[in-house]
Amino acid sequence: MNIAYGQYTQEELIKALSEESRTVFYEYILVDSQKNYINTISVDNAKISYDSENEVKRTLSGAVRASDIIDIDTLDYYIRPYMCLKYKKDVIRWPLGLFLISVSGDYEEHAKLLEITGYDVSKIALDDKTDTRTYAPGETVYTSFAAQIAGTLYSNVTVIPSEKSYANGMEWDIGTQKLIIINDVLKSINYNPLYFDENGIGQITPFVFDEDRTVDHVYQDNETSIIVDGINVSTDRFEVPNKIVRYVENPDAAYLVSTYVNDDPDSPYSTVNRGRVIVDIDSVDDIASQGDLDNLVYRIAAQANSTEEIEFSTLNMPGHGYRDCIFLLIKTYGIEGKYIETSWEMDLSEGGLMTHIVKKEALL
Repeated sequence: MNIAYGQYTQEELIKALSEESRTVFYEYILVDSQKNYINTISVDNAKISYDSENEVKRTLSGAVRASDIIDIDTLDYYIRPYMCLKYKKDVIRWPLGLFLISVSGDYEEHAKLLEITGYDVSKIALDDKTDTRTYAPGETVYTSFAAQIAGTLYSNVTVIPSEKSYANGMEWDIGTQKLIIINDVLKSINYNPLYFDENGIGQITPFVFDEDRTVDHVYQDNETSIIVDGINVSTDRFEVPNKIVRYVENPDAAYLVSTYVNDDPDSPYSTVNRGRVIVDIDSVDDIASQGDLDNLVYRIAAQANSTEEIEFSTLNMPGHGYRDCIFLLIKTYGIEGKYIETSWEMDLSEGGLMTHIVKKEALL
């Protein structure tokens, strides 16, 4: 997400957010099912968590004043949090998501605060299931079919189209979650799973390998650093596979198989250096082509090799989303390079920090 706002450039606002004297606060807007404004509410102890590996990736927790929602049917309402910066004579507002609300506790008058949990709107597709068998016939364009299913649930989904189409079609059982169907379709063409941005807009996008990514955010330990002391670097190398195999099991599709073997003598995980073969093998229900299967195997191999995980904290920053590409330059720890942010959390209380977890997804 580019955080440029009105007349202010992204570079200018990043500089302003990096200043110790910055003035930041948070707003929480209650909207109805049509996203119309209802009122502004207070949320105590608010946190936003993001995990790219979860089906519902963005969640919100906190406590609301009972008086703010006592007369509201929260089943049909959403919360839009904003991170706000006082800058010059303006207030800059960045959205942090759109959340369905679940309220814990009762609505008795003596209750001052009620705990809430918010889920990004992917939960709508996760909760909705098919009531008939669902079939995508041969020659159906993958992205068109995914967009068609998503379009029955959401009014606004951005699609980067692909021309690839099913050769033999695909079928799902009655009672299948619609989010599963959409993500099955997208996986067949090496796309990302359906995710929702900070405005609550669905995104259907192709997967891009780490080495081809442009940098979304830069964090470095220089004179304007917003990194908080304390970096945690962990590695887990023992179970890293050095042979990846995927094959198409669907009897209605052509038999395809793709194999990646790490036999690079310069790689610590290779068959050469480990002295043994550690195999990860699994079937794939559908894939668009041999090239897509090869890319899927390369993607799995790269993610399997992401044994180095770095956790660090910064001042809260807007603009983070799904698997952002982070450039880290932390000389104190000898860290330099591009990483993929797999999860993050923002503590929206006064003085709260943002925790980032990043991995280097590349074949070693």
